[in-house]
Amino acid sequence: MIGKIIKFFHTHLVDLGLTIGAIIITCFLHWVGVFDFLELKTYDYRFHTVRGPLTGWRASDSTIINRGTDVILVEVDDE
Repeated sequence: MIGKIIKFFHTHLVDLGLTIGAIIITCFLHWVGVFDFLELKTYDYRFHTVRGPLTGWRASDSTIINRGTDVILVEVDDE
């Protein structure tokens, strides 16, 4: 039984090394805050580019109005 486990580790040494390395790099980048920075940048993109301005002179711009920014709320109830 132990021999099979050791053989498995020897045959998949590169695979396991890459997996553990990727996990360590991802944990380090999360600890440093790289993913928080990227998430904030995507929030900025979504609010300023996709949604468009809500006030100001660009709020009445016809190019933003023609995009079709209507919002539909749907409620699903089990009752």
